[in-house]
Amino acid sequence: MPTKYQVPLKKFEPLFHDYIEIYKEVKFKPDSLKKIIDLIRGSSEQYDEKELINAKQVNAFFENLPIDIQWDNENSYKKNVEEVIKQREVEVQQIVAHEEKELEEKVKKIEAAASDAEKKLMANADYFRFLVKSSSITKGKRKTEINIRNIFMKNDDGDVQIYGSSKKEGEFVLSGSIDKDGNFSLEMRILNGDTFTTEGGMEVSETNLFIKLTNDIGNIVILLDLEYWFGFYEQGGNNTNMDSFIKIIGNNVVGYSSDELGEALWHGKMKGDVFNANKHYITQHEVKYAGKIKRGGAQIEIRGIWVIGQSHDNFYLSHNCGDADHEKPEEADEENNDEVDSELDKCTNGHQLFWSAQRGEYSPNFFCDNCGDKRKVESGRWNCAKDKFDVCGTCKKIPESETKKCPKGHQLEWNNKQGDYSRPAYICDPCRKEGKTSVGRWHCPICKYDLCQSCRKPG
Repeated sequence: MPTKYQVPLKKFEPLFHDYIEIYKEVKFKPDSLKKIIDLIRGSSEQYDEKELINAKQVNAFFENLPIDIQWDNENSYKKNVEEVIKQREVEVQQIVAHEEKELEEKVKKIEAAASDAEKKLMANADYFRFLVKSSSITKGKRKTEINIRNIFMKNDDGDVQIYGSSKKEGEFVLSGSIDKDGNFSLEMRILNGDTFTTEGGMEVSETNLFIKLTNDIGNIVILLDLEYWFGFYEQGGNNTNMDSFIKIIGNNVVGYSSDELGEALWHGKMKGDVFNANKHYITQHEVKYAGKIKRGGAQIEIRGIWVIGQSHDNFYLSHNCGDADHEKPEEADEENNDEVDSELDKCTNGHQLFWSAQRGEYSPNFFCDNCGDKRKVESGRWNCAKDKFDVCGTCKKIPESETKKCPKGHQLEWNNKQGDYSRPAYICDPCRKEGKTSVGRWHCPICKYDLCQSCRKPG
């Protein structure tokens, strides 16, 4: 299905015309709106019933246009629109380049930490390899981050191998299979010999794809490092929607999709403006996809032909590179945060914890006694001075009073600019997670102290 911002152009154009004339009080010549939309589309060709446009993206273009734009002068507004589009394309290119560099570094780290068994699967063309954005395990009220390095799935028989580790269990492997409906039947083997029967399935939430598993250790949630693509394939005059999650690593394409025929794995190549990939329905047949890539602003579209045996027809895929409306993973768990916080009000000997950013007898760093992470003392922590017991700001919420100023007492300001940072990213000082400066964070320009939205939501 299309995302909540994607609508057919045929329906969007008259609605947007009314919006501009009534809400913005701007009068257009009869063909002016179409010319502007064509500029945003990157094409003046007649669009068909199936072409989609990102309404949020178009709105953003108009909001960024100069206030004194001369709508009665076609050359003037075309120039202004072209400048906004060009600026947006540059921003998207910078974001994509940064993400590609991050992905390359991530892949190198994963490969360096991989076991011999993982390296063999990496070299096996029958297995599809998926990367992970985040993963956790929850038991009762306690949620712990874990490290899932690699997920391998085999296209013909649905064989699955998942490699990871956690601070409590150490190294582990999840082995088993996935069926054509996306259901997992696995065994989790800890290196010390314990084995746990594990079941679960794929779950789509907005533009994210999760693997959710359950066993005696707890509930495992894995957010796959894939990007949402809306699409459909034609057959016999009918369109069948396919929710696809695809990642481009260099020129390689890997992905997962779901439609009325079942769950499928994607693998192939994307080079220049040519797309070639196979979509293999798990434990079923394979379909070849070949098409041309069209880029316009933040939008990537692929149109082409699917082929299986003597049958063939058209397909369409669409992705918005600059759409940052990704759902925050695991929001359903937030209702348990206050209960977890209350459990961490005191140290193991029953003394009350107090928030502190003072170094005292500590080195510049401390280890959280709840999750084991290493943090900077100056970023703050919940502390029992008597027992030297510490809890980080991720395990127990930072006091609201402490999220308005940096540790040195300077007022924090909301900022989404790169400024004099060397790259378009920052590290949140309390939780040590990396974020994009363009998304925004609370910032002290004097100390270069940063606070992410999770540690202090803007408001």
